[in-house]
Amino acid sequence: MIVLEGGLPPLVDLMLTQNERLQEHAVVAIRNLSVNEQNEVDIVAEGALAPIINLLRVPNEDLQEHAAGALANLSTNPMNKIRIVNDGALGPLVALLRSPDELVVEQAVMCMRNLSASPENRARIVAEGAMPRLTSLLRSPVDKIQEAAAGAIRNLSGENEDSVSGEGGIALLIALLRSPSESTQEQAASALWSMSTNERNQAKIVSEGGITPLKDCLRSPNKKVQEQCVGIIRNLSMNEANEIPMMEEGVLPPLIELLRSLNERIQEHACVGLRNLSMHPRCKLQMVQDGVMEPLVGLMRSPLEVIQEHTVVCIRNLSMALDNVVTIMENDALPPLIGMLRHHDPKIQEHAAVAIRNLSVHDECEAKVV
Repeated sequence: MIVLEGGLPPLVDLMLTQNERLQEHAVVAIRNLSVNEQNEVDIVAEGALAPIINLLRVPNEDLQEHAAGALANLSTNPMNKIRIVNDGALGPLVALLRSPDELVVEQAVMCMRNLSASPENRARIVAEGAMPRLTSLLRSPVDKIQEAAAGAIRNLSGENEDSVSGEGGIALLIALLRSPSESTQEQAASALWSMSTNERNQAKIVSEGGITPLKDCLRSPNKKVQEQCVGIIRNLSMNEANEIPMMEEGVLPPLIELLRSLNERIQEHACVGLRNLSMHPRCKLQMVQDGVMEPLVGLMRSPLEVIQEHTVVCIRNLSMALDNVVTIMENDALPPLIGMLRHHDPKIQEHAAVAIRNLSVHDECEAKVV
């Protein structure tokens, strides 16, 4: 009703006065109105951005908080994200990330997270010097600040992994995997997942003690945290140097449990991680001892061919260890393997054929194959 009755223009005018009490009443009203999607568009159309951005620069912390809060609300709109940056908000927002007032910092970092979701803004945010301050905010005692900072770093890390790593961000993100807040865990895990595609970062995640908290998060009740952390484990498993440390820190049992997940993306990541780890001679034996065969055999019947392929490759790798052969047979792997010899994908056919060839060297298995 306030917007429909023409309330926006006089509120914008009041933000331009030199009376701080009037400015505060006006910007709080704008902040409250900006939670409405249609109002987000109308507020910007009425020219409110410039006076809101000006209030970020005043020495009054209440005005700073409300102005940053209004921008945080407005920045959820995709078009507004670009306008806010183009109208000069980045400099004062980055400055507010250093504010001694936690309420000001909270609103500023939430706005920065929203703005960083736009690819067009990312290089400008980094050029404005935001990364060191965002990284330091991962140490904040305030969960919402930690979460928003991790979310901004997640958005920015794709093109700026070295900046995050160089500022000690990997160790701080790993620490947030132990946060009591699942939302904070989710943002930290998402940032690490993005960064873990880089081989240098993979080594750093391991050297900074990331394996144990990642392992613990594989059992998180939050499926997003599970998926992100198993995705990180998948990436780490691509590096041969990580295979034994991951096994020794107990990653295999929870990774095997995720083969039974009802989430097919989680199944796939777990399967690929185990496929990679099954290349190592010690891991082959440990995986079978830890009970991988039952869920693997079940996944050979998955409706998703990508999971079928990863599963049969994993079994092929496991079958290369003679000590695993009997256990593989006892878990009834042979019938679905034989069925895959008729698969329409020649790659799957070949992996199944190699597994059967490996199994056929054992006397007891030879008769079963026939």
